[in-house]
Amino acid sequence: MPEKPYSFVSLPAEADFQTKETVWHDGSSSQSRLSGEIRFELTNKTPLLVGWERQKLNDTETPWKLPVDLVNGNDARNQFVEKAARAVYLDAQDQDDEKRAKKQEQVEKARREYIKRVQDHIVDVQVQKAGWSIDTKSVLCPLRAPWKDRPVLIPGDSIKGLLRHELGALLGAPMERVAERSYSYRPNLKFPLDPVGRFLVPRLARVPTDGIVFMALDDKHQVRVPTKLELFPAALQYNKKAKKLDYLFDKVDGAPYRGGQGAGQKLNSKPQVHRSLKVIPTVKTEDADVPHAAQDGYLATLRHLTDTKHGHFCEQRHPDVGENKVISADDARNRIFQAATQEVFKPGDLIWVEWDTSKKEIVSFGWHYYYRWAYQDTVRRIGGAADRDGLFPLREEKGDKPEKLSAVRRLFGYTGDNDGSAGIGKENHSQLMGRISVNAAIEVIEPGK
Repeated sequence: MPEKPYSFVSLPAEADFQTKETVWHDGSSSQSRLSGEIRFELTNKTPLLVGWERQKLNDTETPWKLPVDLVNGNDARNQFVEKAARAVYLDAQDQDDEKRAKKQEQVEKARREYIKRVQDHIVDVQVQKAGWSIDTKSVLCPLRAPWKDRPVLIPGDSIKGLLRHELGALLGAPMERVAERSYSYRPNLKFPLDPVGRFLVPRLARVPTDGIVFMALDDKHQVRVPTKLELFPAALQYNKKAKKLDYLFDKVDGAPYRGGQGAGQKLNSKPQVHRSLKVIPTVKTEDADVPHAAQDGYLATLRHLTDTKHGHFCEQRHPDVGENKVISADDARNRIFQAATQEVFKPGDLIWVEWDTSKKEIVSFGWHYYYRWAYQDTVRRIGGAADRDGLFPLREEKGDKPEKLSAVRRLFGYTGDNDGSAGIGKENHSQLMGRISVNAAIEVIEPGK
């Protein structure tokens, strides 16, 4: 790889992972082994920063304040602020001209307020000619020694993590501390006004009186799942611009419609959720079974939506979830559980499905138009169930006292506080220091630099 500073390194199949006998620290494994110290220098070929603390550009209390100067008013500064405002508040992208014009007015107003708010707080950051920024911007700073030119220190834990990662890639060892994530998408994100040539199209459907079963989502919840539906024609349109409206929301004589992910209740900052839907004129429907794959996909979607640690409504991922936000993760989770177990997919409800025009079958479905659908895989699971090779402890590593360990765990030890090492050892053997201890590194500053 002469031109690449990095490359993809694949993990071996589980059967190819290598293990060796565990080396303990009680003296029982010390025969023919020596201890010692290695000192070496690291030269970074590209800029290197190990973050230690955050500070703001206008922080005057830090012992080594970053060099910045207040920028006086000029055309260049004004252009900088206007460009920043456009980056923060993007242009409206609605397909409907009327909606786009109204939202664009709000965007322009927000940009003007932003410019007025920050135009007197622009500073020139002089660290390696970094350029202009807002004086309240946070900067990630390294750990520095409190003497002479304050050389940068790299903590030993950071160097140990680097060595562990690189040796793990070279030796094909299982990976640790790989965070779990599940993902979903919106099948009907953009409505095809002309479905000709599209093999996946959204279609309205009605829940029949005999088309619902209860399935186990987990040990506590039995949720309503449709097994067959009554499909409306794919030619139905909702096009205000062309004044082609085959169905209308929130009419008094409309059929039940559980709008939004909260099934009629707001779970995020979306301004409106619909509660009824009327099809005009009344048209004939066709019966369609819901395949088992689609039913399983719906269950996987509910698990993704209700997973407050790794799923859609977890606090780290959703902008409206968290303290002092629109809703808490637990409230969102409980609301979806209530909807899925008691409210949605009742006889007569109108819902949306994703229809495969070539196979003539339902691919996905949801109780509102912008419903989400879970991917088949998560980061740590294949098909949402089977463990992904290389991200979980090996069979020989598990047990009350592991007899064998993979290469990186044998060298650097393990702790049981993450999924990558869960199940390795119990009580006195629930963690192992490893055979390598790393001290901090100190930056070498040449005279005059």
